[in-house]
Amino acid sequence: MGCAFFLSSSSRDCSRNPNPNPVNFTIQRMYDDGRFVVVQIIYPDCDNYEGNKILVFEGLDKEYIMRMVSIDPHFSANDPINSPIARFVPNQYGWRMAIKFINTMNDI
Repeated sequence: MGCAFFLSSSSRDCSRNPNPNPVNFTIQRMYDDGRFVVVQIIYPDCDNYEGNKILVFEGLDKEYIMRMVSIDPHFSANDPINSPIARFVPNQYGWRMAIKFINTMNDI
């Protein structure tokens, strides 16, 4: 991600980090259906989408996620167990899409 400079009243501060710090987060809400967990997380050090992320994990439960000290919202082949399988736009529409996604995945 870069920072484009346009004449606008809402310029972005390019000195901030667009990447979330995986150890600095707050879980906002979770939905667990037994196979999948949808998690909305705020990363205060991240400036894109105000640090708000909606992630889907497979094979983990809410209790496990609540104990995690590091949650990287990026897909990773290095840590596939703790890596999300999907991300959605971090708003109410994205939350509903994530729930629909796991419902659909449970039908497969």
